[in-house]
Amino acid sequence: MMRSASILLLIGLTACVSNMTAPPDRGDGWTYIGNDPQGTENILMASVTPVPQDGSLTTTFRFQYTSPHTVSGRNGNSLSFLETRDRVRVNCAAQTLELLRQDYYDVNEHRIPDQVANTKPVDKTIIPGGVNDLMYQAVCGRSVGWSYVATSADHTQKVYVMGQASTQTGSIHPTAWFKTVFDGPHSLIAAPSMQRIHYSSKISTLKFDCPLYEARLLHEVYYDADGHKVFDIQPPAGKYDTPPVTGGSVRAEMYQAACGTSTPLHYLGTNRQRTQIIYTVGSPSGGPQNTVQARFRVYYSKPGRLTAGPDIHSVSYVSRSLLLDADCSTITYKIIHEKYLNNAGQPVFDIHPAPNDAPVVSVAPGSLSEMLWQSACRGSH
Repeated sequence: MMRSASILLLIGLTACVSNMTAPPDRGDGWTYIGNDPQGTENILMASVTPVPQDGSLTTTFRFQYTSPHTVSGRNGNSLSFLETRDRVRVNCAAQTLELLRQDYYDVNEHRIPDQVANTKPVDKTIIPGGVNDLMYQAVCGRSVGWSYVATSADHTQKVYVMGQASTQTGSIHPTAWFKTVFDGPHSLIAAPSMQRIHYSSKISTLKFDCPLYEARLLHEVYYDADGHKVFDIQPPAGKYDTPPVTGGSVRAEMYQAACGTSTPLHYLGTNRQRTQIIYTVGSPSGGPQNTVQARFRVYYSKPGRLTAGPDIHSVSYVSRSLLLDADCSTITYKIIHEKYLNNAGQPVFDIHPAPNDAPVVSVAPGSLSEMLWQSACRGSH
């Protein structure tokens, strides 16, 4: 299988490489800038100073491997190489690397003939502590950094977000990288070895769903006090075990750093059967004659199904959005708008009755209706 250049690495590489001092030009047109933490490759950069063009700098890197690698040729044959040379465009302001071309060389430093298709241009965010950060430093003269986000309520950890490239502008599903530094050594039991691992920091890759107020963990790497990787986690894809991001938490600060807005969700409670988790959305607003309008988001512990539409079809949902008018004097409320949402946050069933036809719900003691009514009426005062 083709081994792509180190520019494609995103996370899990220790910070030690970014602290290395690059020796001077070796006299052969290449400058050694460092190696990967595993010690499997030496990295060199062309000594010729890159010329700025359109806000970017383009240069060539050499990756010399300590053992042979293979790549599939165009005819499906296996070709052995010991080095790659990557033509890379670096945007110092945007903190990105773009791989323009990748060539393969054998043990005699002869370029493998064009039996291998050129790598398509790839634009990758620079992650602090990675090989791509080392390349960025060599070209731009500085490393990318971490910006402070928040401190946990118990003051045991501080969270930082990765530099300027923490979000994709305008994206409702941004990916962001966060570094958590703990106040002292912590430990966990690592599976499947069941050994106790000690760590002092971690770097987490999170995928956010801004409309659904969710943050899903994609990858997490733990480091010891010396910055060495000791453990990593890559959970299986899934959304139902991802709790929404609620206000007032460290995760809420991370959500704001990634999505560019604060989360309006605040945890309210669960129903008696513990099959639904209820959150308020924003603050209730007062209306005429002791009425209050309030919004809620209900998440289900497992997907549900209902039959909808004139064609009698079945739809699946995982959450529900609820807008109601609560009458604080008669202890009742009317459902003004109700939407059932699927796993992608899209409405699959919509209830929007005419104002005079909205059903009146009588509040039953100890029920979900009481929880909603109390939140609306008490939250408005």
